[in-house]
This record gives sequence, structure tokens and C-alpha cells, in this order.
Amino acid sequence: MKNFNSLYKATALGVAMVFGTSVLVMNGCKNPAQDIKVAIATESLSKSATLIRFVKANPTAGAALPATITVTIGGPGKDFVQTDNGGKDFVASNGLLPISLNRFSNPTVASPVVFTISANVTGYAPIFQKFTITSADDINNVVIPLLSYANPADGTAVSQTDKPLTGGASVAETKIETAVTATTPQTVELAIPAGTQVLDANKQVIAATSLKTTMVYYGTTDVDALDAVAPMLTAVNPIGPNNQPITGEVSFITAGAVSIDMTAGSTAVKNFSKSITAEIEINPALINPTTALAVKAGDVIPVWSLDESTGQWKYEGTTTVSNTGGKLVALININHLSTWALNWYTSTECSGSVNISLGADEDTYVGYQIVIASASGQVLAELAPDLSRVRRVVGAGSARAFSLLRRGRLLPGKIIVYSRRGDRSSKVLETAVGGCTDVAITIPAPAFTDFVDTDIIFVAKCTNKNIIAYPTTWMTLKDATDNSSSDVEMVNGKLSLKLKNGHTYSISAVYDEKTYTSEAIKIDRTQSISVSNAAGLKVTGSYNAGSKIMNLDAEFVVTDCK
Repeated sequence: MKNFNSLYKATALGVAMVFGTSVLVMNGCKNPAQDIKVAIATESLSKSATLIRFVKANPTAGAALPATITVTIGGPGKDFVQTDNGGKDFVASNGLLPISLNRFSNPTVASPVVFTISANVTGYAPIFQKFTITSADDINNVVIPLLSYANPADGTAVSQTDKPLTGGASVAETKIETAVTATTPQTVELAIPAGTQVLDANKQVIAATSLKTTMVYYGTTDVDALDAVAPMLTAVNPIGPNNQPITGEVSFITAGAVSIDMTAGSTAVKNFSKSITAEIEINPALINPTTALAVKAGDVIPVWSLDESTGQWKYEGTTTVSNTGGKLVALININHLSTWALNWYTSTECSGSVNISLGADEDTYVGYQIVIASASGQVLAELAPDLSRVRRVVGAGSARAFSLLRRGRLLPGKIIVYSRRGDRSSKVLETAVGGCTDVAITIPAPAFTDFVDTDIIFVAKCTNKNIIAYPTTWMTLKDATDNSSSDVEMVNGKLSLKLKNGHTYSISAVYDEKTYTSEAIKIDRTQSISVSNAAGLKVTGSYNAGSKIMNLDAEFVVTDCK
């Protein structure tokens, strides 16, 4: 565990401690008496709790993700972003990275905190996502799929080639294309004209003899492909037509995207002496959101490029869909390397309400997810990652009726409810929604009804100092009985939720690049709980028949506080 500098000052006893998406801080920790324990409530030392979860874009193939993933934080608000130990070493453990804004931040709608995250994991396509935080009370739970070059997601394709150059130029026309597969019937073909010189970021010729290219095509025929490209498709203040910024957030609906990474010798290629072209095939079943009909020859689609280093989307013009050999294709000219995409959008900003009626109290909808999607199924926004807890965030309505606001530049689409977050097979209902209209949905009661009200008190103990902390952090709850999982935020170590009687759970938390997990916990009103994991969490408790509440104490042990 790390020492801490001037990010935080110590408390009155020389100790400040924040855990999880807050900060665990011991700055010059001194223990005035061995028998004194300092208990710290942590809520006030962090804002806007955010949990980032990295997953495989292809969940069924290939090895597990690396145990640790290094993440880079950028953008104008990067100095406000903190790790769970108060530093700037952003490393996800087993795919999880809890972060927050520090106590010196003041995010508002008028003055949001904007930052970016990016990661380059060996064997995976680089990822990039921009965050816009508008309130200190924002709670964000973000899933980012990583696309493996060796095992790409269905609906995507990868091409890796090594082509010759002479003096940094192509001798003959060079073509690079992805292959057709059973799960990715569309392709993209890159054409480099003869005599094209490859240039670096300063537009200087790279005098190399070989050109290595990794090209990733994101199609629209499979939900895994749509999920893989989704983190890139929310733009904040993009540069629109006539080089004018579009203020605010824009959600793109894509007809396809291609990410191109080239290296000449050991130097990254960023520009070309001549424009190269990309012919992108389009899924004929894709719905054009501007016509509400299947895309066809003659349709016009805006072309955008993404600067991955800054997160800046830029309008590059339009392309007209053509029918070539019985296939729908769009041709784009590329003069610099980045991610290029065929993205519909609307410049009209508006809002609409989703009025929700529930068949049971919202606490019983553990793990239910509500998303906004395009007509073709691309998820545009997540209204509720866990329906059982969303009213605590919006702070309005009753236990069985409340509203969520859709705000932004909204194209027609649909509202979808899933009973398990991220599981497309668990769809409960789906209803169409106009771009700027209100919509009412009624979500039936869950089939499972035997829930146990459960209160969890989570304590972090520093065993080489007399310090305990009540963390404001995230807990991952995995139900081994029905194979569901949810991430739940706790405040000052307290958490109340409903667990399924008879089901077996495990709970885990991430701190300082490590994951701490409990042993199996069987929820049974007639049995007490006492499980301990030397490298993880100790959980004890029992059911109180008088209050009808299962009370659990979860203890996390840190042995090397500095």
C-alpha cells in the first residue's frame, strides 16, 4: 500500500482514511495510543463515484483478461480524478477500476468535469471513452468491452498485415481487407494508391521499408459488435459541419466503423501524401434512423473521425450508399489515421420522460437494467444499471412509480428492460419511443418473490495501525444460484438491499490494485453466516426475526498501512 502526499490533509488525530471510490489516506499517520481506534466515515472526501468494468467483447472465446490493466486518465478534468488510494496510478484489478472525483471538484451542468480514459492492452484493440460529470451526486457504472485481435466479437473483424514500402512509399496499389465470416458477413477494404508516402504526426515522410497495419471493423449484425463500439459513440462537444462545435453530448447511431493503426518501421503513421479510401460494407437489415426504413442505395450518411488521443469527434462530410455487386457499400476518403465511422446524429436537443410503473416495490428488481437503444439494437444510453437502486439516485417518486429523464440529441429508438444487466437473453420488455417524446412503461413483478431484507455494514481495518474506515465504495454481488451479478454502491460502509432466500452469493471489492472476495454466503433465515477468506473478506451475521432483517458485517483487512 502506498504512502500519500498532499492530496489530503490528515484528520485531527493525524489520520484520514478513505476507501474504494474515495481514498484511503494515511498521511504521516501517528498513533498516539495503542488502545485508541480511529473510525473514519468517508463519504465527504469523494464525489461522483464511478466504477469502470472491463469485460471481453467476445465473452465465450479466448483467455481471461489480464489480471491488471493500466488506464490513462486525460482531458481537462483529469486532475480531479482519483484512484481508491488517492494517487494517479490507475490500474484495474480483475477488470474493475473504482474511481471518483476528489473533494476539490465542483461539477455542475453549466460547468461539468470532463475527463477521458484510455487503455492499450497487448492483444486487444485500444479503447477510449469520455466522461462528463455534471453533479457531485452522479453515480456511474460503466462497462467497457475489450476486443481481442485473436478472438474478435461476433459482428467485428480484424486484419493484420505487413506490406512492403520503398523509401516510405507504396510501390503499387495496396489493398488491405477484412475477411467474411459466418458471424461477420460484411467487410471493409482499405486501398492505398501507388506512390503514397506514409507520414508521421508532423507530416514528415517515414523512410521505412515495411508497413504494419491492424484494422478493426465494427459492424452492426451482432449485439456484441454494437457493445464493443458503443464506448466510442457518445461524443461531447464534437466539431460539426462548417467546423462549428456542437455544444453538449451527441449520441451517434452507427452504420459501421473502422479503426486503423499503422506503423512504418517503428514510427506510428498518422498522415498520407495522398488520400486513401475505405470501402465499408453496410448491413442491409440496418434501420436508417432518419427514415425509419432499412438502409438502401442512395441514403446519405454523415462521416466522422475520432482523435483517440483527445476524444474529439470531427465531422468529415457525407457519403452516399451505393449498391455494388448486390452489396450496400459506402466509400470514404481518409487523409489521416484515427477511427472513422458512418454515424447518424441529430442536432436537435430535447428531453423526454420515461414514466415507470412497477408491479412490485423497486427493491425487488435487483439487477434489472433499462437502456435506450436504436431501432437496430445499438445501446445509446443506460437509464438504469440496477433498477432496484435507481430511485435512490433520482430521489423522486414512490416505490412503484417514478420517472427517468432522457435528455440530449435524441433519435427515435426503443426502451428495453433486461432482468440481468448485460444479458441480452433476459429481455423483459421493449417499447418504441420517439426522439423527443415521453413514454410510459409497466414492468411486471419479478418471478422470484422470496426476498430477504439485508443490511450490510462494511468495515476496512488497518491491522498495523488502530484505524478502521467505513468506506464509500462499490461492492460486486454475484449470485451463484442464478449466475447474475450486480455492482452496488455503498455510503459510509452501509448498504441495504434485498437478497434471494436460498440463493448463494459472494461479495467482492477492489482496493489498491487488488481484489478481495468472500467465500460463498448462503442466504437462509434459519442459519447464521460466518465465512472467512484470509486474502479477502470476512463476513458474519444472522437473521433477526424481530426486525425481519438479515444483518451482515463484512470486514476487509489491510495489513501494510504506511
